[in-house]
This record gives sequence, structure tokens and C-alpha cells, in this order.
Amino acid sequence: MPCSFVTPPFRPGARMLHPRHHWAALRWLGWLYRYPDAFTESLKLLPRWAAVWLASALYLHALPWLLVLTMLGKMLLFHAGLAHSDWAKLAIAERWVAATGESAIGVGLGLGLGLVFGLAAGLAVGLAAGLAAGLAVGLAVGLAVGLAHG
Repeated sequence: MPCSFVTPPFRPGARMLHPRHHWAALRWLGWLYRYPDAFTESLKLLPRWAAVWLASALYLHALPWLLVLTMLGKMLLFHAGLAHSDWAKLAIAERWVAATGESAIGVGLGLGLGLVFGLAAGLAVGLAAGLAAGLAVGLAVGLAVGLAHG
């Protein structure tokens, strides 16, 4: 079957918490950012709780990548001399531990706030559009907060 870039890579109702579904979930996230309208339309086809389950599973699959990106961003900012001048006296391994801890706190706080406000706005506007917007805003806020404030 030829690959279409406007259709989802797999069924929207599929369960996605098994580790072998990780790449498929990442493809869904890519599809969300490239075609948000098509993503919203596919969520409208699902029952409400299935759409919530799908959005939650996408969050869980994106979380490791957010942590890695924020950790690398923190180390890049440190080496560029733009953040954490106090890390200079730490050993390299301790810098990575500090970057990991700060990234985890920043991403957790950013995703938590993004999820709460995204879902609150989503319930006010409409579930399907709100889940897509909440997921997009939550991931963006989580990455931004994790990089900026860790």
C-alpha cells in the first residue's frame, strides 16, 4: 500500500503503550505537527475516552525525547557560556546529573502545566480540537520550560 502523508500511519484506535509502538507514536506526533486539521478530524471519529487515551499515550511516548533534548540543550547552553556558570567547578558526570535533574523537573512542570491548561481550554472549546491543541501546546511549553528554567 503506498504511503500517504495525509492519512495516519496506523489506526487511531490502536493501543499504543507497548514499547514496540514507540516509533508509530512518534510518527503520529509528526503527523500532528504537519497536518493538525487531519489529526483533529481523526480524533473526532473516536469516542471521547479513546481520544483522551490516545493523547495520553502520545505524551508518554514523547516524554523520553523531551528529556533528552532539554538535557542536551542545557549542556549546550553551559558550554556556550550562556547558563549555569556554577557548573564549571563540577566534574563532567556531575554536570550531566545536574542537567538531567533540572531537565526532568522543567519538563515535568512544563508538561503538567501545558496539559492542565491545554485540557482546560480543550474542554471549553471542544474535545477533539482541544486535545490536538493541548498536546501541541503541552509539548512546546514542556520543551521551552525545560530548556529555559530546568
